Amino acid sequence: MRLLVIAMTLLLFIGILTFTMTNLDTRVGITLMKTVYPDVRLIAIVFMAILTGIVYASVIGVAEGVSLRLSNRRLQREIRRLEAELSFYRGRPAGTPVEPDVPGEPVVEQQPAGTAAEEQEPAVRPLASAPVYTEDEGLAGDPGDDAYSGRRAV
Repeated sequence: MRLLVIAMTLLLFIGILTFTMTNLDTRVGITLMKTVYPDVRLIAIVFMAILTGIVYASVIGVAEGVSLRLSNRRLQREIRRLEAELSFYRGRPAGTPVEPDVPGEPVVEQQPAGTAAEEQEPAVRPLASAPVYTEDEGLAGDPGDDAYSGRRAV
């Protein structure tokens, strides 16, 4: 692809050079907005057209580069967030279940003998220190819903 671009650029350059060399003494009239320029050299017009094209292509290239850098920065932040979550799960001992912690949900504890259940307030679970994914009742029995199916976060 790069070779094709180089070849086409060389052909364009040779064509412009041939055109200007055959029309060195040619003078033309130009009307720009309401101003009339009756005697302008053709080589100056060709040079201004080439210069305008270069500036236009440069502005488009810079805008595309900025857009690409912004997109890369956003994706790098997402990668860092996912790697942090992954390292949290890798640091857990094997076989340790991950329980969903629901803030404010009462924890049922065994009552000591001789106290009434209505006299004690239930303990409240602390807030989760890692991402928590709870099971929805409709998805619990789905056989195609595993860690690699991509249906929900695991």
